[in-house]
Amino acid sequence: MKLPLAQDSLLPSLVLVAGVVATLITWGVFDRQINQAEQLRFDRYSDRIITTIKERLTNHERLLEGGRGLFNASKAVEFDEWQVFANTQNLSLYPGILGFGYIYHVQRADVASFIAEMRKQAPEFTLKSKGNYPDLFVVAQIEPVARNRKAWGFDIGQESNRRAAAESAAETGKATLTRHITLVQDEKKIAGFLMLSPIYKTKSVPPTQVERKRALVGWVYVPIRVEELMAGIVSATESMLDFEVVDGDSNNKKDLIFDADGHIMINTDSEIHDEHFRERMFHKKTRIETQGRVWTIYTSTRPEFEQTAAHAHWAIPVGLLLSLMASLAMWSLVNARRRALALAEIMTQEVLDSEAILSATINTALDAVVQIDSASIIIRWNNQAEEIFGWPREEAIGRMLHEMIIPPQYREAHIRGMKHFLASGEGPVLNKRIEISALHRDGHEFPIELSITPVKMAGQYEFSAFIRDITERKLAQDEI
Repeated sequence: MKLPLAQDSLLPSLVLVAGVVATLITWGVFDRQINQAEQLRFDRYSDRIITTIKERLTNHERLLEGGRGLFNASKAVEFDEWQVFANTQNLSLYPGILGFGYIYHVQRADVASFIAEMRKQAPEFTLKSKGNYPDLFVVAQIEPVARNRKAWGFDIGQESNRRAAAESAAETGKATLTRHITLVQDEKKIAGFLMLSPIYKTKSVPPTQVERKRALVGWVYVPIRVEELMAGIVSATESMLDFEVVDGDSNNKKDLIFDADGHIMINTDSEIHDEHFRERMFHKKTRIETQGRVWTIYTSTRPEFEQTAAHAHWAIPVGLLLSLMASLAMWSLVNARRRALALAEIMTQEVLDSEAILSATINTALDAVVQIDSASIIIRWNNQAEEIFGWPREEAIGRMLHEMIIPPQYREAHIRGMKHFLASGEGPVLNKRIEISALHRDGHEFPIELSITPVKMAGQYEFSAFIRDITERKLAQDEI
């Protein structure tokens, strides 16, 4: 049966309208799915920033625990004893730390005898205090002294923020951060803070506040510069995210202690609001509690993230074009999409399987396998690397290679070599087996043999190092 002429002429219009509607629906579905996937990618990078900040502060707290252990093991820590101990801690492994010291709790009535006792050990010791409190919190020693001389002898108890944090640490028995302050020894005069951990006369933390107050001797502490604490974190997100840190549960600019790209510092007069991130694809605000303080972390996407993000805009012109075709073409599009999704799933699974096989192979290798990116950040660390260098994989990945396994005297040469290769594509030690000294986690140096191979992936260089501990070989050679 033939359709009436009017219905026959109307059919193309109905197909076109149906096609436009289908195009809009398809675009909406794709756009929603892609947006969800990109949101998940953003959340993963944000979590990496938060985790890195917490891990760095936790590592600083562990350093303080070591200092407390020294006081617990010794009835009286002498000046020279602390100097030796502090200088063996390899402070370069702790981002942002300017020094490592201890503070004595001194009653004002005992100040003269305290100064006399300190000058027996260090004749140049000078007390720096303008406070009127009945007790003083005096920096008795801090290493290295050359970089922290202005803080040596400083009474942190004369300033309310520092005093409040020290008293909180003493009352709780836990490591505590001050509010953001300007460190007296910081010539840059940028945001910093102190992390303090209390020392008691008893080897363990007294059970009650009253007992803790009575047994208080002082604090071990580290001054930390925020800018250096946060160094390298943007690179750890493959430069996809920007972030800011606010001291406290606040959106006030006066509490802003770090701004990775400076856009909040430049564009905000008083308070931080969503409008300051309106040009960013994604942003969010996260509240964290760490060492007795609350910090607010703002994370947002950088142009690098947005340039690599998928979009569904292509669906509209393609859909309109297909709408001009018959309904068979629409069904073909649906079937093609189904096949494409199935193929993508297969390809994704193959990539995951290949990565699993590669990881299993690397982790069973006899040599340590360490892979870094062009910023010298560790991205792969196998089981043998854990055994040779003493660093667990979860602590190694995301940190700077030269801060962990390269002895201090060779680090500058390593950095120069990396820059030279990235600029010229040439390096005298690449693709060769060489023998050098390496640094173990416990601080001792030992000989290794390694081969470094550069690989360029997606326009960026990565470097794979195959490392072998040759301590026994060297000993045998020495005996021969």
